[in-house]
Amino acid sequence: MKPTPKKVLSQYRQTASRLRALLGSGIMPEGSLCKARTGGKERWQLTRKVRGKTQTLYVPESDAAALKEATARHREAAKLFRALGQTAWRIVQEGVRSRPAPSTERSGAGPGGRRAGSKRSGS
Repeated sequence: MKPTPKKVLSQYRQTASRLRALLGSGIMPEGSLCKARTGGKERWQLTRKVRGKTQTLYVPESDAAALKEATARHREAAKLFRALGQTAWRIVQEGVRSRPAPSTERSGAGPGGRRAGSKRSGS
């Protein structure tokens, strides 16, 4: 069963509302937080890919729990943003389907295919 246009608009509004709430909940760094063993010590690191290169930040253990939640919020926000885009696509698609096909005639064109009152350049 295909969702009705009202349902699709409702989905869009609900997703946008969830995204707004998430955006207001603090920082959302992109990347993954994991433990790494370097020099015989366990340390936390935040990593991400930028243009095919890995960027790494070492993070104090005291900040690890908060950053784990923050990166999870980033993943959730990215998922919601994709869903928002897909729902917007459906809204546009349904709007296009519900409209009549555009006319192939030029409206307002006068004799010679020109609109009334338009001047030729150089005249």
